Amino acid sequence: MNKHCTTAQKIDQIDAEMQEIMVELENLISQKYEQMDYEQKSINTEAFLQFFDRVMAQISKE
Repeated sequence: MNKHCTTAQKIDQIDAEMQEIMVELENLISQKYEQMDYEQKSINTEAFLQFFDRVMAQISKE
């Protein structure tokens, strides 16, 4: 039982760290995005959507 709690605590810790990283990444992306002109925003949005589609397709395969 103790090992299970330790594993659950580690999972919770990793989840919390991932949430912090995602918030920081979102902030960095937002800052960078605000500095772009309209054409750059369009190109980067399209590239991100393609990347996201590939990631989601890979996740669904697993």
